[in-house]
Amino acid sequence: MKARPAGPGGAIELEADGDTSFVLGSALKHQHPLVLGYYSVHTSAAALAQGEAQINRIGQRLRAAGRL
Repeated sequence: MKARPAGPGGAIELEADGDTSFVLGSALKHQHPLVLGYYSVHTSAAALAQGEAQINRIGQRLRAAGRL
């Protein structure tokens, strides 16, 4: 799949060469600096660390229960 985004206010053109699925999202630029994680976006490094720790705890519980 090829994507060719345009400038602000322009169209986004997508071209698929076969069976394709995609997710498209958009948002206004946030007025404060954001910290990007692998799975999420947070307002501080501490919030990112807390969120990733929670994801790890959930993963451990799911693996222990044989669900992951």
